[in-house]
Amino acid sequence: MARELLKLTNWIRRLFHAFLLTLLMWAVLVVSPFGFGEHLDKYVQDLINTQAGHWIYPDTRQDEVVVLLLTDEIVDAVLRGQWPAPYSFHASILDDLLVHQPRALFIDFYWMNQLKPGAGELVHVLKNYRAAGIEVYLSAPSQEWLNNFWPELAGLVIPVSPQIVMDPMDFVARAYTQGNNELPSAAFAIVNNLNHGLENTESRGDMDIFWGTKNNIRNQAWMTSDTAQDDCFLDSLLRGFTQVETPVPYSTTVFVRDLINPVGRTEDEALAELDDHLKDRVVVYGASLTGIQDVVFTPTREILPGAYYHAMALDNLLTWGEQFKAATPRWPDGMEGLSLPWLQFFLLLPIACFVCFRKTNNEDSQHEDNDYLCYPTFFGRLCGFAVSRVRQSYPTLRFWLAILFYVTLVCWIQFSLLDLSVATWAGFIEIFGAGIVLERLSLVERITSFPKRLYRFYQPQEGVRSAENNHISDAFTDNAGRTGE
Repeated sequence: MARELLKLTNWIRRLFHAFLLTLLMWAVLVVSPFGFGEHLDKYVQDLINTQAGHWIYPDTRQDEVVVLLLTDEIVDAVLRGQWPAPYSFHASILDDLLVHQPRALFIDFYWMNQLKPGAGELVHVLKNYRAAGIEVYLSAPSQEWLNNFWPELAGLVIPVSPQIVMDPMDFVARAYTQGNNELPSAAFAIVNNLNHGLENTESRGDMDIFWGTKNNIRNQAWMTSDTAQDDCFLDSLLRGFTQVETPVPYSTTVFVRDLINPVGRTEDEALAELDDHLKDRVVVYGASLTGIQDVVFTPTREILPGAYYHAMALDNLLTWGEQFKAATPRWPDGMEGLSLPWLQFFLLLPIACFVCFRKTNNEDSQHEDNDYLCYPTFFGRLCGFAVSRVRQSYPTLRFWLAILFYVTLVCWIQFSLLDLSVATWAGFIEIFGAGIVLERLSLVERITSFPKRLYRFYQPQEGVRSAENNHISDAFTDNAGRTGE
């Protein structure tokens, strides 16, 4: 009976220790002193995006978004370096694009020249887009600005926000806003109008862009990268997070140069190749010009023109739809009232139980296996020693595999079912290591035993108390003897 009671007491004590360990890990997960935890989570997100994005992010929609890029070569050759360009110049480019019948067009330019040179030609081309049933989205500061500055474009374009969200800590463009200044963002407006599948997503806030890392065969056929070949995983890891690169973009790219001057063995072949790139595609018309600071620093440590930022956001929304990744979960039906911090607390509890109860099992089953010493030869003892060590380490290996499986399962649930961004659940990987360190230092045991130690500190020890009692008794006897005499 006493043994059963002792076993129950040990179980209760270990459960209490597991609860305290869970509380410590949860506090580290939620609280980010000096922003260190948040910065580490974002670093882990970028690391996973760069090194594991090839397996995580599918390229099924890679061909549906095309960047039409205006470069210095055309500005210097056609406009002789003049910028901003007259609107007739943009009108001629859009007119050439219309021949290939894109699915939708986003113009990533602010047209703010008050003189409006060539505005009549631009309006004429945009009317042709409307007649062809192709929606045109125009970057605008606000709806009021568009109404006042471009009243002639009413009904021809849909104003959208081209805002780029950069992290203030490292200036990496990870997030993509759903709207700004009462205007929807470009990617959300386009996908919502094409698929009608992004309703009631405002509560989830900004989307975290997962940058595609797979090769684009169309771009590699004619574009080159300044990125060196990877020697090994470690070289790729260090290079990707210590240097800035300009790689071959993930999104299909067509230069304005090739649109207005198609090159091929025959004119029909050149136009057919452009059709293959542009027809029924969502086209992002942007620029990469010297002196125009429209660039982004991506989570994969690359510098690209801002047009690719919108193209990657479009690709994310076309690939995942309402299941885009964000810091706010997309709760399944019937779970809308749950709180993410409380859910993460209960997901951490099994890890703490694994750690605490493993220590109890180890204490009950520790023994030294020295059977290998009975072998007469050195080689036999060496083999016996290796076998005994493998036998002793098997429970530890099994424990770590169980922890790894559980952490992987928890991360998959949060990423695939709750649609949380990597930075939101990356703390589980970090907290697991911190929890093991706390357990190895016996910090939970030290905290729980602190009241008992404090009590013992203020209480005299048993030996000292007995000596004091004997001294008092001897003194009483002596006094009695002397009094009796």
